[in-house]
Amino acid sequence: MLVFTFVQILEANIIFPFAVGNRLKINTLAVIVAIVTGGILWGAAGMILFIPFMSIVKLIADRTESLKMLSLLLGSDSDPKKK
Repeated sequence: MLVFTFVQILEANIIFPFAVGNRLKINTLAVIVAIVTGGILWGAAGMILFIPFMSIVKLIADRTESLKMLSLLLGSDSDPKKK
């Protein structure tokens, strides 16, 4: 039972945010904060819905000049010369 609990905690808190963050090009810490915030505000539904909400905000920030700082904060681009 301890092994199962450990694997579940590892997958939910480390592996899933890392994988989702890489796929969406969003910072892993921002994904974890979105999951926790969504869980506090809306429960289980918020934990699922806040990641797409955050990716929509990042897409808008990428295309709006006044929100470039937010885009940099949420982004996980490893190549700084690209920008």
